Amino acid sequence: MKNYVCSIGSALAKFVDSTGYILLVGIAAFLTWFFPNSYIPAVFFALLAFIPLAGKYGRGYYILLLANIVSSSKRIGFNYIPVQIYITVGATLLSLAAYILIRRPRFYFGYLTGIWLAMAVVLLVSFFVNIYAFKPKIVYTNAFFYIITFFLIIFLSVTVNTVVTGPDLLLHFARSMAVFGLLLAAETFTFFLKNPSLLGNRGALVLGWANNPNVVSMFLSLTIPFYGLLVYRKKWWYAILYIPTALAIMFTASRCGYLCLALSIVPLVLLSFRSYGPAYPFITIGVFSLICIGLIVLFGSNPEWFKKIMEAFKNIGFGNNGRDPLYEYGIDEFLKFPLLGSSANSLFFKTDADMYGDINLLHNTFITYMVSGCIIGLLTLALHYLLAYYRVITIKNPHKWHVLLFMAMVEIIGFVDNGIVDPLFVLIILLVFGTLKPTLTGKEFRIKQDFFQNYANLQ
Repeated sequence: MKNYVCSIGSALAKFVDSTGYILLVGIAAFLTWFFPNSYIPAVFFALLAFIPLAGKYGRGYYILLLANIVSSSKRIGFNYIPVQIYITVGATLLSLAAYILIRRPRFYFGYLTGIWLAMAVVLLVSFFVNIYAFKPKIVYTNAFFYIITFFLIIFLSVTVNTVVTGPDLLLHFARSMAVFGLLLAAETFTFFLKNPSLLGNRGALVLGWANNPNVVSMFLSLTIPFYGLLVYRKKWWYAILYIPTALAIMFTASRCGYLCLALSIVPLVLLSFRSYGPAYPFITIGVFSLICIGLIVLFGSNPEWFKKIMEAFKNIGFGNNGRDPLYEYGIDEFLKFPLLGSSANSLFFKTDADMYGDINLLHNTFITYMVSGCIIGLLTLALHYLLAYYRVITIKNPHKWHVLLFMAMVEIIGFVDNGIVDPLFVLIILLVFGTLKPTLTGKEFRIKQDFFQNYANLQ
């Protein structure tokens, strides 16, 4: 009996640290999205959420968190959460709690956690000051929920960064992000297979958890550097797996997606193949040649699509792009209440005569925080950038250039769209920096006990 239990535990421990487990969770999330009226895929996902209890390092929680974000094809809001989400998220949280009780890992607060906790406090204070001091006509319940989500995300990131330990955390997180990108690509392709006439139409893509293509494009863009990181580690096949992710970004017809693709491709190739020794220059020349040939074939067969992409580039930034009214609105709100802002309440607008409202993040990170946190919020955001870039530049990690590329994607998205005003973006950033722990060996963060061994000893 002892040997049987230990062998099962050992097999599960190896499986949960493997790419196979990451792929299986991704498939479960896709099925949950594809069959919105069935609880079977969600239950399957929930069962998979407990397998990391058998692992030594808890790395399976990376993909569980990421997959939960995109597993619902029904619209998610603060006033409506599908039952499937309760099942998958609930199972993940229960598994995390059980892992902590069983394994008792050492607490890890996280490098950027403090600054984002401060930002959440600023947003909350601004909200209540605005309500009680300036008495707006309408107080939106969703504005409060939006702020509370930051606190929940911070708590969740601290929990996961405490649980996930061991060597090469960034490599494992990269594998999870790569599968996350493929999962998003699969959902995007499925949507357009069902609606082929909408391909190339800006604003057409709606996936349920994302009610517009910009959100899908932003998450896809964040996965770009991690394919390169895996290629750098001699896992060259991820260069091939990057292709469907890049195509999915193009299918979204999103400005920020096009911009991220265009600006990332050269540094991505140059950074990712530099570990391939004497073959490096020949590989890079070959890859760039294949990219050029592929683009010529793709746009040559569909010139209208190429025209739409060029039109999207013309409308990036300030100018006649339909976004100036939002920028002007944000600046006006900033000038009204420059110290603490008119709060997140000003980001919401009344719809269908209810008190919830839909959020509008003003399509720019800085302008959004000017409104929701004003001067103090902007100073907190500036401190985030200072600490984040200082950490990446100074750490002794061979992958820091890919992390810098990841940060560049965040900045591009923040300028063209919304960036880290989305709490889920903040979660991914905190997870990335959680992988940059002071040790790459895992010795300072080793687990104190082995559950399956202890269980066997009790028999």
